[in-house]
Amino acid sequence: MSTQNTFVPETLANTVKWLKLFEEKLARKYSILSNGNREKFWKFLVKSIDKTQLAADPVSKLVAIVGVAAHANCAMLPPKAHARMWKKIGSELDINVVSSDPSNYDCWVKDEKIPQAVASCIDQFPRTLTLSEEVRSYLLIHVYMKLKYENNHISNWVHKGGELDYWQHDFDDLAEEFATKLGMNSAEREMIEEELTLKRQSRERGYNASFMRILKSFQSGNIPTF
Repeated sequence: MSTQNTFVPETLANTVKWLKLFEEKLARKYSILSNGNREKFWKFLVKSIDKTQLAADPVSKLVAIVGVAAHANCAMLPPKAHARMWKKIGSELDINVVSSDPSNYDCWVKDEKIPQAVASCIDQFPRTLTLSEEVRSYLLIHVYMKLKYENNHISNWVHKGGELDYWQHDFDDLAEEFATKLGMNSAEREMIEEELTLKRQSRERGYNASFMRILKSFQSGNIPTF
């Protein structure tokens, strides 16, 4: 198995096409995320998650759900969690910084549907399902590895900051549940962990480069607009 494999199994071709259309629409509508489009962005994700539930094939369904869910790792909290964060800050500082009534949480975007959908799909994934080598490799890369990689913000929110503690599981938790269900072997795990290390290092270098560009802008007097 190669983590660089871009081959799409024939049985997943339609799912991959659907995800491509989803990615294109997401890029058109939400190329820049801000507080102004916070609610619309998260509603779009949740509605897309709902659409993936229509897939009958368990493999296609899981690939589609994870493909959509990965975009929750976007560094912008959903509305309910965002309000919870400011309520917590206000409580610690003994000031009122909450602009939305917390009692309206249940009326807001049901972002908890995202981890619930992934968890449910993994739970229902048949252990006895016979998978070709190509499909198994695709799942390891586009489900297991994707969940592990797209977890850096989610993990902090679920386990450290607590803003998303109502999700109960982060993507790393769900990835390991899938690894157990799939019967992932030590060779597969080692190969994927090596690739994840390289991808995370590359991402970190990107973050550092962005920080230095912003710092230089401040030092030169060109204050960036966020």
